[in-house]
Amino acid sequence: MIYNTIMEPRFLGSLAKHFFWRVCLTFLCLFTIQTGSAKVYYFESIQMGMPFEILIHHEKLSRDRIQEIAQSAFDEINRLNQIFSNYEYDSEVSKLCRTAGDNIWVKVSDELWDVLILSHKYYDDSDGLFDVTIGSAANLWRKSRRDKRLPETHLLELVRSRIGQKYLKFHSKEKKVKLELPFMRIDLGGIAKGYALDAASRLLNEANFPSHIVKAGGDMVIGEAPGNDKQSQPGWKISLFPKQDIPDHLVKFRSLYLSQCAIGTSGDINQFVEINGIRYSHIIDPKTCFGLVGARRAVVIAENATVADSHATISCLLDQNDVIDWLQKRHLDAHILRHNGSKLLGLTTRGFWRKFKKSSSEDN
Repeated sequence: MIYNTIMEPRFLGSLAKHFFWRVCLTFLCLFTIQTGSAKVYYFESIQMGMPFEILIHHEKLSRDRIQEIAQSAFDEINRLNQIFSNYEYDSEVSKLCRTAGDNIWVKVSDELWDVLILSHKYYDDSDGLFDVTIGSAANLWRKSRRDKRLPETHLLELVRSRIGQKYLKFHSKEKKVKLELPFMRIDLGGIAKGYALDAASRLLNEANFPSHIVKAGGDMVIGEAPGNDKQSQPGWKISLFPKQDIPDHLVKFRSLYLSQCAIGTSGDINQFVEINGIRYSHIIDPKTCFGLVGARRAVVIAENATVADSHATISCLLDQNDVIDWLQKRHLDAHILRHNGSKLLGLTTRGFWRKFKKSSSEDN
């Protein structure tokens, strides 16, 4: 089911603020959106176990027609979930994982092939920090978070021995893959959502709805600016942070106008556990198979959501002394928050704050 309404600009911003605090606490990041005088249609659907939202600006077509195309975008997200999910028993990834250790080459869909190849590229580029073969470790760590106990040593050693891109083999000519070790598991949690957002945005563009936002959790794809006057309305106006989350002298610059790009966030404000007085994140370090220690967050602006989603995860995993340089070499803008002793340390790329515009006093 999708819920549709034409929202007045102020009401849209108010509802978005309430909604994101309610469902996006995982990301330690707040998005609010304002649209000037443009007519914007809003749709929501539960996909991939979370609310996905679509905002579409259009001045001429009927609400029913716009709802129809929004439903098509949600259907595309659902189709991809049936490929990427490691929760759905009959998903393509789940079926692939059940062949682990059987010495079987498995023909995969174009979409799964694309995501696995991209993941392998990001694995190399991050020196092994982005690793989709951590599925067995993710399952073990979820149990530890529920039980509030560290994994037993022998189980930890077992899952460590089942992780590594070198055990995920590719047959490029036939688009086949093989999981070499028994109990290997694929977890696409750091990339699948971004890929699905990009696919939905692409469908909206092809249907001639270029002015849109598709978002889920802390990630979003932003299309063309709403409205006909691109000078007065240069993009969708988005506030990334609550006022208390940025330095006082930068509060008036907390809003920015964005179009034709994507935002990815990763963080652990709520998804963490304290064990023996130590705070562990839900984000797993593939080198240790433990959750990361200490609060952290990454907000990454990129050309598409697949890049933004995956690189926000990598940004949380990188050493704080390396992360900004690593991002700047890849021409990405980002804001990084790290726990540094008793304080939180904020780090930004050179171009991040330059994207922001001064907000009016009522926005602040």
